[in-house]
Amino acid sequence: MSNDALWCISSHNDGWLMHMDVFKPCIMACDNRHFLKNSFSNATIDIPCRFDRPINAFVVDNRYSTWPERFTLHKIIVCSPDLIVAASRLIDNNIVSFRPGIDTSWSVLPYDDDDGDHKRMYEDIALYRGKLYALTSNGDLLVHEIRDNNTLSRAELVIRGAAAEPPLSHLQWQYSIDDIVHQYRVISCKYLVISCSGTLLMFRCTISPMLGTSANVDDYEIKFKVFEADLEGGQWLEVKSLDGQVVFLRSLLQGDPLF
Repeated sequence: MSNDALWCISSHNDGWLMHMDVFKPCIMACDNRHFLKNSFSNATIDIPCRFDRPINAFVVDNRYSTWPERFTLHKIIVCSPDLIVAASRLIDNNIVSFRPGIDTSWSVLPYDDDDGDHKRMYEDIALYRGKLYALTSNGDLLVHEIRDNNTLSRAELVIRGAAAEPPLSHLQWQYSIDDIVHQYRVISCKYLVISCSGTLLMFRCTISPMLGTSANVDDYEIKFKVFEADLEGGQWLEVKSLDGQVVFLRSLLQGDPLF
């Protein structure tokens, strides 16, 4: 094993993994190398550990950096060799982008979507039919166009969600899963998945204690529902069957589902 710590995985099972030398003694995370490596081709892409404006961070050389444990890009998508997009799971939840060879820091997308919701919590992102889709904790689906200069357009609301459960993906950074279920009783996590047939799906998982049991790790009731994005109708349509397709999830419901 090398000293490069596996930090997160990109979408679509395309082989890109993020590495960071967390064992290197340093004061600031920007002293470490962050890079993407393709497990199949061994190609690498160096990425910055700085943002172009403050996000729960401190200033270094007029750029904004974070501590290694707070550099939480929980999903990265290599849209093309010229554009990398990530969802950042910090106190200010954001989508960020980076153009290799051009940018020296991650560009933070402004909160400029149509309905003025400035405190969205992003659960997942996906590249679908040449556009970037973002899923929020309440089930909203937003879309960003990818411009010719490899920048992202402002977000447009495509589907408005209605989920009310607190999102596990954000609570688990602060509490144990037992504490979360004791406090909130019902929590959820959501994933964007592109099916084998080419449809955009939302997997919604809810976790709650089983009736008559203490909320320990063996007594959770986990339920899944699957919805197809009706982009023209602006709604989620519940899917009753996956037609033989199988979905794999990592432990503790982290990571990308894979068909």
